Amino acid sequence: MVSKKTLKLGLLVPLFGWLYVTILGLRLDLYHAAFVVVLMAWLARLPKVIGLSLFSVLVGAAALYYPTMVRFGPPSLSVVAAAVNTNARESYEFLQRVALVDYLLPLLFLLVAGLFYRYVRALQQPRPLWLAGLVLLLLLPDLINDDRDYNKVVLTYKEGLFSVRSYRKERTMLYQAASQPPSWQVTAVKPKYRHYVVIIGESTRRDHMSVHGFPLNTTPFLATSKGLFLTDMVAPSYSTYFSLPYMLTLSRAGRVEGNNNIVTLARAAGFKTHWYSNQGFMGAADTDIAALALQADDYAFLKKGEWSFENHDDFMLLPKLTEALNQPSEGPKLIVLHLMGTHFQFCDRLFPGDVRLVDVNPELSCYASAVRKMDEFIKRTHAALAASGQPFSLNYFSDHGLSYEGTDAKSHGLVHNSAYKENYEIPFLFLSSDDTHQRLNPARKSGFDYLKAYAEWLGISVEELAQQPSFWANGREATQVYTREGMVSFDDLPRDAQPQRTYGQR
Repeated sequence: MVSKKTLKLGLLVPLFGWLYVTILGLRLDLYHAAFVVVLMAWLARLPKVIGLSLFSVLVGAAALYYPTMVRFGPPSLSVVAAAVNTNARESYEFLQRVALVDYLLPLLFLLVAGLFYRYVRALQQPRPLWLAGLVLLLLLPDLINDDRDYNKVVLTYKEGLFSVRSYRKERTMLYQAASQPPSWQVTAVKPKYRHYVVIIGESTRRDHMSVHGFPLNTTPFLATSKGLFLTDMVAPSYSTYFSLPYMLTLSRAGRVEGNNNIVTLARAAGFKTHWYSNQGFMGAADTDIAALALQADDYAFLKKGEWSFENHDDFMLLPKLTEALNQPSEGPKLIVLHLMGTHFQFCDRLFPGDVRLVDVNPELSCYASAVRKMDEFIKRTHAALAASGQPFSLNYFSDHGLSYEGTDAKSHGLVHNSAYKENYEIPFLFLSSDDTHQRLNPARKSGFDYLKAYAEWLGISVEELAQQPSFWANGREATQVYTREGMVSFDDLPRDAQPQRTYGQR
């Protein structure tokens, strides 16, 4: 006859295995359930100080992380960065959004894990050595093949440790980059305006703005705005990672000087500087630009980790703009607003209340609508500047464009590429408080010269840029761009194939 103890253990073991695999966010299968049972049984059979400590750490980490895993997925650099940089209010808001079941399941898991440890600990068999052998046997596929992680339990814990290590490395790199002193030699400062705002867009094609001829009404505000619009501005490169450092920092002899950038230049000239971003705070694609933000007098990031971590509305930057405008300052102000704009996963850029335009397929409809949202963002920024009662000037540009792929209307999409002119053709404009009419400047300009344009706009003269011709001198006839194959002539690139357009709005 089966004893009560054996019966309880027979029910407890599969329940523990199922709960553990579920808590880790893994697909339930016999292999992973068996692995966690054998592994934790081995720990329970080890000497108490070692075994209980390891058992508690593994079980506790899984239980504590579960509410986060449900919302944000497996451990990552962004999750660690968010945990470290989250304040008490944000933590409280997160806890309020967690469903009750996502608290109850970890509590049940902890209870079952405690019972599992107690029952297995009391057994005379199996011996720890046997269990250790079983653990190694179950790990054999991973030990034999280094190129693939078969054991997702081990992989989950490895990702957690790797994410912590990556965060520490990225944080060190970020603050080291931000701590390098600039070497600007300012010779004159004659600002024309009190408030300067730079709006950095993302992945916006100039030809998808109705102010530049797009058939859908994507830019109703800009189409009627007084200001200066460049109609042949070429980005330095095809991606944020390459393009923005070339635009926003000083380059000499092909070397980017991260310490000499738009923020440190403004500060060296006596400007109060602010940087507010809806892009990532750290990560392979974010750290270099985030380092510029950290050199401002005041900065804030809506995201705590990489650009893809959480999805915030660009409009959430506008209250920060208002705060900056209302802050007292003896000198002029520079405010940088870094948008998600029309970043890929275009539909994620839209929120309830945003205008929805209809293009040839759902993806391109979202892209057109995201351009329309960008236009609305500029409109609201312009209104906030006008309401301040101070002379102001606003500069908007995108970091790079995109190009089409696909063979028909249904499959047409926009992607990062470096092969077409449209990957580099970006919007670039100035709207100022003293503008009296709309002006279109057809001269070819290059983003490689942006720092010169920026210094002239702010009325700052520096030795480092003194030998460069004015940004507004004759345009570049042979513009170079940085592609995946290196530097090439922009004029040698072909154009992409655009789909037939439809019209409409919903």
